[in-house]
Amino acid sequence: MSFATAVTAVVQSIAVPYGYTLAIWSAGALAVAKYGVPRKRHVLLFVAGAMLGYLIFDIPVWSSLEATSTISVHLPSIALLNLFPLVTSITSALLTKEIENKTIGFMVTGFTATTVYILSLSLLLIGLAHQ
Repeated sequence: MSFATAVTAVVQSIAVPYGYTLAIWSAGALAVAKYGVPRKRHVLLFVAGAMLGYLIFDIPVWSSLEATSTISVHLPSIALLNLFPLVTSITSALLTKEIENKTIGFMVTGFTATTVYILSLSLLLIGLAHQ
């Protein structure tokens, strides 16, 4: 395998988790900028919100996955630009701007970052499949 092929394989394999990392981190940073340093309960609520956002998409498809199945998604090259963390950051910033309660704000921010990232990538895949 050439170096260029190896780099291509790595970039393709980390595109989605890297984008989600950027999305969730930026949402958390925006929440901290709005509400200040979180207490332990706020961190746990941020994580709970992110988990809830994930589970609302995970639970409906869980039964269709086998324990030994390997999941592979062929992403279009546009997804490698990782523009979706920007969409997530902007949406999170708009929401945290409107929520004054720190406890609710951290949970909603985690939830929003996860759901907006999942939805934006899903819409990209749907849109490109129809072309």
